[in-house]
Amino acid sequence: MSRNSGSMAFVLFLGIVAGLALIVGPFFVPALPDASRIVLLGFGVALLLVFTVLIVITRLYRKTAADEAFVRTGVGGRKCIIDGGAIVIPVVHEVIPVSLKTFKLDVDRTGGEALITADFLRADVKAVFYVRVQKEPQDIVQAATSLGMSSGNPQAVQQLIFEKLVSALRTVAATQKLYDLNAKRAEFAEAVQRIVEQDLKSNGLTLESVTISSLDQAPVQAMRPEENVFDAQGVRTIAEQVQAQRVARNSIEREADQRVKEQNVKTSQYVAQQEVIEARAKVEAEAAKNIAAAENQQKAQAGLDTVAATTSQTA
Repeated sequence: MSRNSGSMAFVLFLGIVAGLALIVGPFFVPALPDASRIVLLGFGVALLLVFTVLIVITRLYRKTAADEAFVRTGVGGRKCIIDGGAIVIPVVHEVIPVSLKTFKLDVDRTGGEALITADFLRADVKAVFYVRVQKEPQDIVQAATSLGMSSGNPQAVQQLIFEKLVSALRTVAATQKLYDLNAKRAEFAEAVQRIVEQDLKSNGLTLESVTISSLDQAPVQAMRPEENVFDAQGVRTIAEQVQAQRVARNSIEREADQRVKEQNVKTSQYVAQQEVIEARAKVEAEAAKNIAAAENQQKAQAGLDTVAATTSQTA
């Protein structure tokens, strides 16, 4: 008990004692006039009533916190208290607190507990659920009835509704193929939320949101094809898809090699053609050069012959 609480209790005690003294005291004073005795008696009764009410309020009155409500049962029937308070008398009443906080509940279904999809594969899924009790009397009473004193314990809440959350994940995963689940995570979460919302109403809980934090194919080592027919089909599907991808990849690689060779051949042909054209051009250029040289030589010789003939005639 704090010093302030102790001081308040002492003041209330003195008030009660003073009231009793005013009620009983006049009877021990015979000479006191009757009028005075009645006044003191009335004042004592009033004082006693006031301090008794104060004791009831300070000691028996229970208020709710901003993030809490409670349900009082017992004498007077069941009463739901939200943003207020009520008189709680020990033995006569029982109080069940109900937390209004939002709880984060993690669900991990990986490895051997991975979800089975519509194509019989297993999906490693990690999901986060955010739940709380609405500030509505009906929901609070339902939560108090369903969860009891555990309503403020996230671990206890998760333990109670865990199978409901897992069931919703399984139900939705079984309707879609693994690729679709991964490609449409938002739709996956919305479908799970629609199912869980209905299941949680009986516990007075409201689902705020669902987040799929992780989703991937479970490793083959986590599957049990010898024991589980779904896993057997899933392992077969994985083998078929892996082999089909290997064949497709090999075909792409071979086609790529063929195209590379074709391009190399075309390149070689083009280079050879260019070399032939270049050689022919050189030959033609050389021939043209020789012809031009021969023509020049002929012209020069013709000029010499003309000069010689002219000289001979002059002589």
